[in-house]
Amino acid sequence: MDFTQNLEELDEMGYTLLPQFIDRETTAAIRRFIDEAIANRQYSGAERGSSTFHYRVCSPIDHPITAQLASDRRILEVAAKSLRADNLRLRQQMFMLTNPCGEPPPSRADGWHVDTPFTTEEWQSAPRKIFMQFFYYCSPVKSGGAATMAIPGSHKLTYPVADMMCGTEEGYRKFWGNVRELANIDLST
Repeated sequence: MDFTQNLEELDEMGYTLLPQFIDRETTAAIRRFIDEAIANRQYSGAERGSSTFHYRVCSPIDHPITAQLASDRRILEVAAKSLRADNLRLRQQMFMLTNPCGEPPPSRADGWHVDTPFTTEEWQSAPRKIFMQFFYYCSPVKSGGAATMAIPGSHKLTYPVADMMCGTEEGYRKFWGNVRELANIDLST
């Protein structure tokens, strides 16, 4: 499959969408797994972000769906091309369920954060010295109403600040805890 347009979008926007890339049977299996894990209380506690409206099922996860997703050739191809890498390593698998709460869409970016700030060199190197995240949406999502929202191009604003601050563990923690303000990211976009 040709992912050229997606890779260009990833570079420009910081994310790309692959509608209907995963079939309905797989997304249904993911949702069944999440529902079963929550019903059996196999989710992470509040220290990992679970709450009444938000649940996280984190590694290690002993379920066939994890192996199925981690070995899907199409997903591996997208990851390899995105990361400019021949050898991939699975960093973590996490499943989340976010139930509707608060105001109707568009929602506010209350939980806006960066999972890991990358430097310019980490992003531009080949292979990239970053990780790739895949989000599988298992139900219809209206614009502005998803559990995850992205600010197009905001990744480019973080690189110069990460370059300056992430040379030490202390600088990394300061940047990570205040990335929105330090990188002047406008949440109204």
